[in-house]
Amino acid sequence: MNGTTTVSKTVDGGSIPSTPAICLINHEGGFSSIKMIQHTLLDTEYPKTSITHTRAIARAFVMNDKGLFAFNHILFDDKFGHRDYLETAGGGLEQDETVEQAVIREVEEELGYQSEILSFLGVVEDDYHLIQRHNLQYFYLVKVTKQTQSSWTPLEHKMIHAIEWLTLEQARVRYASLSDHGIARLIKQRELPFIDALLTQTLSKIKLNHR
Repeated sequence: MNGTTTVSKTVDGGSIPSTPAICLINHEGGFSSIKMIQHTLLDTEYPKTSITHTRAIARAFVMNDKGLFAFNHILFDDKFGHRDYLETAGGGLEQDETVEQAVIREVEEELGYQSEILSFLGVVEDDYHLIQRHNLQYFYLVKVTKQTQSSWTPLEHKMIHAIEWLTLEQARVRYASLSDHGIARLIKQRELPFIDALLTQTLSKIKLNHR
């Protein structure tokens, strides 16, 4: 990984960056650099409640050597309502785990691939009022290096309908078509800006190569 991330405090057991660093993406990954995204989003879909805890979460846009990106197709019903959307692989930090360690672990557990970090993309803060939780979600761009085997939890077996490998353009269409209500809207507002940023950088690179 190019760049560094400093660690200063612990949230729900994991070490999280105090000042996330903007990093250059390796040229092998098809990108040169990406402006870090930093958003604070509101949950206006569910009745507001008091926030009781904060969770640090590592998430990844996972790319293979063909330039396709892996997304979990979530299809499930729970207190959030009907879930039918794409989302990035990721999950909460374990005890004494750094964000970088967590994102590598989550990719292997959910997608079945070892991977390497290409870049830190940014952080999104949001709330889930239904479970009284504030989220600190750290996004990375990673590239798969070796296929292993996924190890889903019982809940993930119920929630993950399929793993889909898509181009950024295909992913952009799918995310843009998500409902503007309920949990789908919260996922869309969290992840679509990253897809747009990756697409913008890719298009800029293509234009430069054709000059």
